[in-house]
Amino acid sequence: MSKLAHDISHLGAVLRTRAVSEIREHSTQFANMPEFYREQLRHVLIQEWDPEEAMNTAKELFGKTKLRYAAIDGTERTDPTFDLMIFYGGAYAALGTIDLEIYEPIQSVTIDSQLTTGGVGVAACIPVYISEIPEIELARLKFSHEGEDGETRSVNDIFDETVIDNSQIANDIMLFAEIRLGETLAKTKKYDLIILDRYLAGTHANLLAKTVSFNSYEQESSLIGFDTEFGEVTKADLWFNRYRPFSKKIGIPPPRGEYLSHRIFFELEQREELSLGQLMEEFGLANSPRVVTRVRKAVELLEKNEVVTVIGEGKETGIILSEQYKHSLDRIQAVKEAIVARLFDLEDKNTNPLRIEVKGEKRWLTTVDLGLLSLFSFNSLVHEAQARPFLLIGITKDTYSRDFRNQFLNFLNAFPDSLVKIDMKTKMALPQTDRGLLQAVSHVVLDELHPPWATQEYDTAFRTMGPKKEELWPTMSGSHQNIILSERLFVKSFIQLREGRTNPELRSTVLMTDRVVLEEDIKHAIELPSLIHHYRGIREHVHPLVMPANAKDNPIQNLIMRILGLLDAPSIPEAMGHNKPLFVADKVCKWFGEVFGGIVSSTKQWMETHREIRSYAFHLSSFRERRTDFEQTRKG
Repeated sequence: MSKLAHDISHLGAVLRTRAVSEIREHSTQFANMPEFYREQLRHVLIQEWDPEEAMNTAKELFGKTKLRYAAIDGTERTDPTFDLMIFYGGAYAALGTIDLEIYEPIQSVTIDSQLTTGGVGVAACIPVYISEIPEIELARLKFSHEGEDGETRSVNDIFDETVIDNSQIANDIMLFAEIRLGETLAKTKKYDLIILDRYLAGTHANLLAKTVSFNSYEQESSLIGFDTEFGEVTKADLWFNRYRPFSKKIGIPPPRGEYLSHRIFFELEQREELSLGQLMEEFGLANSPRVVTRVRKAVELLEKNEVVTVIGEGKETGIILSEQYKHSLDRIQAVKEAIVARLFDLEDKNTNPLRIEVKGEKRWLTTVDLGLLSLFSFNSLVHEAQARPFLLIGITKDTYSRDFRNQFLNFLNAFPDSLVKIDMKTKMALPQTDRGLLQAVSHVVLDELHPPWATQEYDTAFRTMGPKKEELWPTMSGSHQNIILSERLFVKSFIQLREGRTNPELRSTVLMTDRVVLEEDIKHAIELPSLIHHYRGIREHVHPLVMPANAKDNPIQNLIMRILGLLDAPSIPEAMGHNKPLFVADKVCKWFGEVFGGIVSSTKQWMETHREIRSYAFHLSSFRERRTDFEQTRKG
């Protein structure tokens, strides 16, 4: 036997031995699970659901029990063709109705026909020369350095692989398409339930992180200076509209930390003028020199960007919204609609939708711009859900989150009124991810935990906070750079919808769901003490939501579990315990993606045979492309 053959054989034996060892070691984590479930975890899991109460909740929210739904999924592709990168991103929706008065899923749920010919969707197809990609990816790839003459120069530090393998642009377009489609459907006011195949809170946090560089907007955004009927878009417009939506009844955004100046701006939009004393009183802020200083700094940021005018001193200082910024939201909506019209208008064949004209200058929209536009559209979608209201739900199939296990359970363990008191040594021996933990528990206690079940809903802000070490309850700290994300925006839970009829060991995957907080939730949330957060030397208060761990006291979760149970598809093995409309939307997306791939291939062949450009196209093709063509020709 040759050395190579021996090595391959030996690698197989090593792999089998090590894989079995890992699985056996992992299985030892199951030993303490029954006790952990009975003594702690069962207090946060809900198994009993009331279909009659679900109908009553639907009548209160929507005035009916026959609901319209839309399930949205997205698709994207990046195809290199000669020296072009072709980016494709789109989103499509499966639409239908669900009748809560019919108990049989097959009869209660309908999906509109003609999905591929008469369905709803948006898509964009954008060819870009490889040499121009750096201008679009400016924020990710650009940095500055000092030249010998002392001037700051811009340099693109890009490896060939970064450009050739680039897929971020297509992914950004797909995300924008999904959110925009949801916003469009929401504004028709025809849908009572919109489901996205993504983690809402995670998407929101990622968009905020991607667009956080306020001081770099002038270099990284092409939207500044864009002319609308309400005036030109400014850097302040982009920055101060990031933390919408605004709701005083729900309490978003909170008047703390980095949200403070945004909250002041939104308050002034309602009344145009406030005094410093009024702000302090309405926000419930402590009357201490440090807090007053922080509020003044927030106002100074607004004043520096000419958003407000400040008159007087002390608590009677008048803060007046500038005339220009009375239409800030209008400008943001206008620029968003203008870009949407370009990006997703497939009728206009002669312009590249990522190239816009600002003050007579052609500019490429950057990935920061796409992030900002997606964020503005997402904020509008959330606002529509809260204002009407309707249910906006995100479903995540595969997740490696740990906030339920590490943050929320730790919070309950420290909460004096909680029934959950965890032996931390026991917890550390359990699976490390939320889905892994809950999936394992469901498998171990088959006779005690039966689908459909769900964890109690809790604020997604918990994923960024936990009890502060060596501090008394209820002092919290941020999990990253001591920052706690905005509370009362989304609540999340983990669910398992289905078990086999004849074999209870056959159970569907544990899914993570999150949804937009509605005003109705504030009435039912558990009354928690104000959590304390020391941020940059100032004591602030955080007010997250934790919903009751029973269906009776959380009617919206009861309604959602009823709906998701009916939208399950047990007859489709790969969709069992998931969501049939999302499954259908995914299939439509895949179909469109395959069709577009065929279009790209045929377009490339057309270019190779076009009398005017075939010679030029041949010299632009890469070595890999030429080799592939020769190999295919040789094979016949």
